[in-house]
Amino acid sequence: MDALRDRLLLADQVTDGVLGEQRAKMKRHHDKHCHGKEISVGDRVLLNNPAIPVDRCRKFHLPYKGPYKVVRKVGQVNYQVEDDQSKRSEERKSVTGPLKPYKDTTQCNQTQLFKERMKNIKYPKVTTRDKRRVDQKKRRDAKKSSAIMRRRGII
Repeated sequence: MDALRDRLLLADQVTDGVLGEQRAKMKRHHDKHCHGKEISVGDRVLLNNPAIPVDRCRKFHLPYKGPYKVVRKVGQVNYQVEDDQSKRSEERKSVTGPLKPYKDTTQCNQTQLFKERMKNIKYPKVTTRDKRRVDQKKRRDAKKSSAIMRRRGII
């Protein structure tokens, strides 16, 4: 019985040593590849709000609210933010997810390029001949529908 207890204690010590090494290795890897978001005073951010309201479904819930403006940095990871519209100030903690940098879509280069391309598209001119054809088709359709209504006794 003592031999079994000694083997179990030895196995426990070995696993503790291996787990400690692995834990330290994972921490080094995480610290090496994990960089916090650089948020400075004056930046615009979105606030994470993962709580889904009772009257909403998960599919249509927008988890980020905002944009908010960062008023001041309170601590290492705490920021005081202010709502742009209501100017209501509140303190929020930003560790990894609650604050996300806001990117204004109106300043996006892709949007500007798309608008420029749309301006440069040349559409074919509609001639009077085409207009006459459309008018003739409308009159024919109107005659057909009125004839059908007369047959059915609606008119």
